[in-house]
Amino acid sequence: MNDVCLESALRRSPDQCAVIHGDIAVSYRQLHNDTLAISERLKEYPAGSLVEITSDQPARIISALAAIRLSGHVPVLRPLDQAHASECFEASSGIALIGEPPASANITQDSIILHTSGTSGTPKAIVHGWASLCDAVHFGPSYQRKRWLSGYHPGSFAGLQVLLQSVLAQGTLVIASRQADDISDQIRAHDVEFASGTPTYWRAFLFGTSDKTPTQSLRQVTVGGEVVDQLLLDQLGSRFPAARISQIYASTEQGVCFSVHDHMAGFPAAWLENNRGPCPMRMAESGELLLQSPRRMKGYLADEHTLNDGQTWFHTGDLVEIVGDRAMFRGRVGDTINVGGHMVTPSCVEEVIRRVPGVVETRAYGVPSSLVGQVVAAEIQVAAHAEAAKVRRDVMAVCRSSLPKHMVPAMLNTSAQPLSQRTKLTRSA
Repeated sequence: MNDVCLESALRRSPDQCAVIHGDIAVSYRQLHNDTLAISERLKEYPAGSLVEITSDQPARIISALAAIRLSGHVPVLRPLDQAHASECFEASSGIALIGEPPASANITQDSIILHTSGTSGTPKAIVHGWASLCDAVHFGPSYQRKRWLSGYHPGSFAGLQVLLQSVLAQGTLVIASRQADDISDQIRAHDVEFASGTPTYWRAFLFGTSDKTPTQSLRQVTVGGEVVDQLLLDQLGSRFPAARISQIYASTEQGVCFSVHDHMAGFPAAWLENNRGPCPMRMAESGELLLQSPRRMKGYLADEHTLNDGQTWFHTGDLVEIVGDRAMFRGRVGDTINVGGHMVTPSCVEEVIRRVPGVVETRAYGVPSSLVGQVVAAEIQVAAHAEAAKVRRDVMAVCRSSLPKHMVPAMLNTSAQPLSQRTKLTRSA
């Protein structure tokens, strides 16, 4: 992608609707005019500056991205709930001058700075290239001028990918509501054909909406960013019978790596053998997934070490387990719970708990124990119509009958409130 590709996309179909956010519809002409206005402000910045986008408005984020690229600067994006690096920002433009990039950061005018989500640790600043991000965009006729519903914030890696897909293919980006019933209305009102979100986001939608009528307009539902279990895939298939359900495996560091469309949790275990998958991957003795992605980052902003030689195996931090002919995701390395020497992955406990009627979402984690080091604990969001005490009893009964003793939660907390205000579960007790 060159310096003006995004800006060029905003000029191509001026009268078409580019973004729908609540009751506000923004055309490509409006985005382009906004881009030119921001570009004028950027002329005062030193060449090649790091410029952070501080706006939380999707339309302004698109215009600011295009303007920063057009002006020869390097954009900096971070998810909505992360603090900005600079308090000296221009509220009218939604941008902030950070300064010159570190000399050791391998930053060029083809770079963009993104941040990891921070759900499992401190967010990291990542240096990406525009070419690697745009390599995942589909430009074929079946993807042109489509309507994309995004459950991600545009400042996140996944949100940026959906944004680029929509804008570069001349589509309309529909920003999903936080209310489940509103999402159903959005899909129908705007004839949405593609919709993307995390498992946490889709579970909240499935349990929160009172409208259970199958939606026929959707052609594809994409889910990724967390472990996807079979129950969720089955629920999405039932709710959206005409749609292809796609699991996307991607990370801020490695970009979009591969997708699975067979409605089965995990991915084919054969992909781990002799480069038979979409990208080279293998499983370490510890169970961690290692891969070499052609869409990988240039490196970390604060670290001179980069992974752009294409030969280094990247430690994803994701655990996989071979079950039959499938490689099943089992959560993150750092989330493992050590119960008297038995290693428990929270996702295996959560998968069992989610089968219980009345459970909207759950999060398993470890708590200290003087006897065995750690024991399993779990939080449960109970559906509004359900009786918390009964759900609690049912969860314990199912766990005791389905899990080994060391995996059964020793502590169980229930609440009617969401377990996370993010689109992903926060993995800290």
